[in-house]
Amino acid sequence: ISREKKFQKQNEEFLTMTTHELKHPVSVISLIFESLSRKTLPENRIDEFLQKGMNEVKTLKKSLDNILKLQSLSSEKKSVSAYNLPGLIGDIISNWEMHELNRDSRIEFINYNGPPLMVHISITDLQTIVNNLIENALLYSKDGIIVSLGRDSHGIFVSVKDNGLGFSDEDKKNYQKMFFRSRRHDIQNI
Repeated sequence: ISREKKFQKQNEEFLTMTTHELKHPVSVISLIFESLSRKTLPENRIDEFLQKGMNEVKTLKKSLDNILKLQSLSSEKKSVSAYNLPGLIGDIISNWEMHELNRDSRIEFINYNGPPLMVHISITDLQTIVNNLIENALLYSKDGIIVSLGRDSHGIFVSVKDNGLGFSDEDKKNYQKMFFRSRRHDIQNI
């Protein structure tokens, strides 16, 4: 019963968080269409509004893709194959080049030279993890971020480093919990 209650609470938190994340871009897109339909915008602002709308559509699509990924990850058998890790990480980073969060090209990729890094992994899991780390680094840090790939005494590593807000001591206790969100007031509007 305890496990079922915990699962139900996590589902409720996920639905609340997802609903919030979907509402924002829909509201912005709605306001943009409303402004454009009134035909009162100055001509020089129309392109700006259209670009903002396109960015919000991308955000909405990304949120929906994440929901679908989560659903498929929980129901599908994981496929593990051999991949060239530097190529995979490079592809993930290149997908961020045109994203609104990375408009200042803030991602630097450091591939520590050495023999090719072939790994047996689930590509879907890796993409989900690295994309999530990059997105959070871009959201919560104003400076550039560094994605590093290499090998050390513990094995192969992928690192995403930023100079963001960091974790409070309370957050450090909870950050690995599913759907955990900090309650810090200074990040609630991000």
